[in-house]
Amino acid sequence: MCKKCLVLLLFVVVLSISVSQAATIVWVGQNSDDDLLWVDFLEAQGHTVITEGNWQEIGDAEITTMNNADLVIFGTNGGFSSAFATSVEEADRWNSIEKPILCMNPSVIRGSGNYWKWFSASTTRMNIALSTIEADEPTHPVFAGVSLDASNKATIYTSTTNGIYTVDGLDVGNGTLIAHMPNDTIMLIAYWDAGVETYDGSGVIPPAPRMVFGAAYYAQYCVNADGEIVFINAVNFLLGGAGYGATKPKPKNGAKDIPISNTTLSWTPGPFAYTHDVFFG
Repeated sequence: MCKKCLVLLLFVVVLSISVSQAATIVWVGQNSDDDLLWVDFLEAQGHTVITEGNWQEIGDAEITTMNNADLVIFGTNGGFSSAFATSVEEADRWNSIEKPILCMNPSVIRGSGNYWKWFSASTTRMNIALSTIEADEPTHPVFAGVSLDASNKATIYTSTTNGIYTVDGLDVGNGTLIAHMPNDTIMLIAYWDAGVETYDGSGVIPPAPRMVFGAAYYAQYCVNADGEIVFINAVNFLLGGAGYGATKPKPKNGAKDIPISNTTLSWTPGPFAYTHDVFFG
């Protein structure tokens, strides 16, 4: 094949992997102006966001709505009421959700009381003046496109009236600690895989991935441009977890001695991927 044709082939491949598909996301919060800034940002990425209030108690209808979506985001305004966390059964209903959950309200994931028990610690800390995070997993996809310094730190938060709200502690049990507050024991981003007990003895085995993303109290929009990248990377990571990656590549992955002529590159795209990496060599 001539060089011109090869370039054309590569050009077609690049075009084909740049297409993204929108997801349906349920946002659990109080639909305040602060909440809606997060919703606006998600919608600007092409997603459909269902805003249903802060859902202090959930029943079959709410569970069905969440299970019919692609992702649930529990904002920092979610769950603030005496009606929330009143029973073990309520926590069990939240933990039964079959779609990934991104939680921005650390109060609800605690190991005490009638909470979700993703995290064994029971103490939360709020109004933390914080701009910089330190990556514990610097190669994690949430940091794609963000420049970490030599100490694996990056500034992702902006100043808000209410500081960052999160849990006190770094032991995420059987999960993965992704980022924390530098020089402190404040967890900011963590991940728990599906099918694995969140921590030994919790009794909580999530049917889909779970992630925490530290954010400002009362859902104030608290991220700068790099923070927006980390946040949307977290969203895409949950949407692109197990079962959502590209499949059925042709030629097969690792195939050798494939002729340039009469070869068509193809694959089944991940339904929520913004791009796919194609390697030649």
